[in-house]
Amino acid sequence: MIPLNVLPQVRLNFDIDKTQLVARCRLGTELALGKIDIIANPDMIALQALTIYLTTLQHTGGGKAAWVMNGLLIRTAISLDLHRDDGSRSNSSALDTELRRRLWWQICLNDSRPEGQRASAFGMSETMFNTHLPTNIHDETLDDSTTEPVGLAGITDMSIFLLRCDIWRFSQQLRHKVDIHQVFAYFQSWRTSIEERYLQHFDTRQPLHCFVTATTSLFMAKVELILHSKLHLAPRSRSSTPRRSYDEIVFTLSLTILEDAYALQYEAGWVGWRWQLRSSQPPWHTLRVLLGRLSACSSDFDRNRAWSIIKRFLEEASKHYDQDPQYRQLLHLVSVTALQPEISAEAASSSSSYDILHEPVSALNNVSPKFGDSLRSIEHISQPEGIIQDFNGSMLTDADNAFDFNSAIDDDLWFWESINLDSVSGDGWNV
Repeated sequence: MIPLNVLPQVRLNFDIDKTQLVARCRLGTELALGKIDIIANPDMIALQALTIYLTTLQHTGGGKAAWVMNGLLIRTAISLDLHRDDGSRSNSSALDTELRRRLWWQICLNDSRPEGQRASAFGMSETMFNTHLPTNIHDETLDDSTTEPVGLAGITDMSIFLLRCDIWRFSQQLRHKVDIHQVFAYFQSWRTSIEERYLQHFDTRQPLHCFVTATTSLFMAKVELILHSKLHLAPRSRSSTPRRSYDEIVFTLSLTILEDAYALQYEAGWVGWRWQLRSSQPPWHTLRVLLGRLSACSSDFDRNRAWSIIKRFLEEASKHYDQDPQYRQLLHLVSVTALQPEISAEAASSSSSYDILHEPVSALNNVSPKFGDSLRSIEHISQPEGIIQDFNGSMLTDADNAFDFNSAIDDDLWFWESINLDSVSGDGWNV
């Protein structure tokens, strides 16, 4: 889905609404693919065309159709043995082998976003194939004369694609780990590997590298937040994890999620890749979590940084979502958290059930007139039903607590689309 701030550009460049333009392109593409008769006459070029189409279809309102059609694509690819990399095609060139590997792994990535959590059990698994990952090389070094490509250290034309593949494989491995402590240890090891192999080599002067770094950081922070919440509830961890330490972890990870999400949605230099994000809605759930932590944590937390990102998100939300119930709920939480007096950090840390700590009214100075009017209008409204009234016991609503970890990761796997925590909370993620 094209973000709201890009819609005027569609009209300007094509003199047609985005919905009509997408419908025309989709019709033309499907007619062309239909003439190929890909089932009766499968070949690499036809599969590449269909894969590219389904990759973009998932971002243009055709998620269900794309998921169903990807099933056809998988079986057609299997008919060409793309799922096998066992030396049975000894006469294949290095170029052909690399292209087959790239195509197969892109098909796996397309299948990684099921249409609904119930469908996640029917997705691709690494146990179904033995196709190797593509080689980390520059495209210009791969041609008909290439004999055996040698993978390079650092960033190449394939590195971003391989990073996505590693995230897919990470989610697959989680299916086989039951103990939450083992899962957390595996996550820490995997995160270190990703940082050493990819992130530390990205060039911060290149907007695409910054975009990928932000999406990866966002994905990692969201997964880590889930794992910490489950560790905190695990029998072996309840007595050993200090409440204050857990609050700090939740606070810090929520801040990371919100700051990365804001950059992905509004950083001007990243607009060329923003079409891959499913929506421009604010990360409602994470904003609620952070407001909850502001109410429960002591004042030595980085509260100014927290209020800054909350204000920026709500300023943007006031332009498009001022009548949205989630926006009104957040306004209420802001008014409750910001307008009541603070208590001391010592009182908070000594209390078994934290009292609410609040920011001075000045925390929300310099807001836009529209946002300010909205905040004042909410002052006398009772707390909306469904919002946590006690932030001290949980960072989620009761409904949010009842989500399955593997299904949550499936929903959030395609890290290009990972814009807020709602995808992993069962909270109606809309990005």
